[in-house]
Amino acid sequence: MQREPGVKISRRPLADLDVAAYDSLVAESFYASRGFLALWRVMGGRPTVWCAEIDGRLIAVLPGIEYGRGPIQRFISQPDGCYGGMVLDPAMTLRRTEVARALLNNIARHGYAKSV
Repeated sequence: MQREPGVKISRRPLADLDVAAYDSLVAESFYASRGFLALWRVMGGRPTVWCAEIDGRLIAVLPGIEYGRGPIQRFISQPDGCYGGMVLDPAMTLRRTEVARALLNNIARHGYAKSV
């Protein structure tokens, strides 16, 4: 039996992501687009993307905005509001729960004062 590769989670500034890989994954979402996320810089926010990869291939993103620093840093990505929550490669639909759990566990461990 072939073992499924593990999911690697990372947190990256939007500007550090491969443009083509990110844009192709979020093509259907205005709220996850680079332009929309960049609007929040005016309010002091930093566009940040929590990424899930398998073998270096981007399979899911959870884009949002970070505010503050250190112990009062916050992350905002509201599934029923802006950014639309996790965007998953359709080929990974069967692993949706696993990928979402890995992303949320890493966000929780990051130490934000508040995540929405």
